[in-house]
Amino acid sequence: IDFLSESTMPPPSRIDLPFFAYGLFKPGQLGFDSLRLYVQRIEPSESMKGTLYERDGVPLFVDVVEGQSEGVEGALIIFSPEETLRAYSTIANIEPERQYEWGIRETEKGVTANVLVAKSTQGATRIDENNWDGRRDPHFCEALELVDAILTTSSFEMGNVKRLMELQMAYMLLWTSIERYTSLRYHLRTKVMAKIRHTANEPGFRDALKKHVSTEREVYSTDAGAPVRLRKNNAKGSLDYYYQVRSNIAHRGKALMVDSDMLVKSITELLAIFQETKSRAFEECGERPST
Repeated sequence: IDFLSESTMPPPSRIDLPFFAYGLFKPGQLGFDSLRLYVQRIEPSESMKGTLYERDGVPLFVDVVEGQSEGVEGALIIFSPEETLRAYSTIANIEPERQYEWGIRETEKGVTANVLVAKSTQGATRIDENNWDGRRDPHFCEALELVDAILTTSSFEMGNVKRLMELQMAYMLLWTSIERYTSLRYHLRTKVMAKIRHTANEPGFRDALKKHVSTEREVYSTDAGAPVRLRKNNAKGSLDYYYQVRSNIAHRGKALMVDSDMLVKSITELLAIFQETKSRAFEECGERPST
């Protein structure tokens, strides 16, 4: 089943109700920033009877079985009356329709609210603590630690095919983490490159690029078209450069041996850039005093 389809959800039937956020849209999570302009007030310490599951890195709310008393932790977001439709349309455009449906439930403090309810738990795993935090995603933690470990294991030796493959695996894993980040921040539908290109507009990416790139260089695609250039003052072009290196790994294999130095530099730079971009994004998505 394709749970991450292109189809988006309609807004809920009761847009006058507040929204119980337990996942991407909680303050401090990557989706919250998209709602900030519409927020009138936030009740940060709320819970709702239910159980949390996770599939493909995304949390799913499921009603508890009668007699159980589990509570899913989250936040109650009250939108400005004139902005409720925009707010709920934003949520609906980010979340895939096959993943969720709208439900109306009461919080444990007795407030009636809209909540995204899982349509199915097929292929999902239970989150024991009933408190989801995107910062704990393995692609943001263990995966990046593994990339760094591979990078720093030993220096590259020309002709060492196994070492080259390790570096290639590390770079592909790094891009898997970046793609996870863009999905959680922008939307869960496909069209991967459209989401990735949003990253070039983030101040965190632009600042980290200037900080970690010291020399300009270029790379050619497998069809020997025009070169793609890495320049610290050109965020879009530099993002395309790093992605072209990824594409060349997929298509050129061992032929990339001659560009091993470029691969090491790309991993070193992009790992540092992504770490800082991700950390800054989570900080920017936190609740501010004005909300």
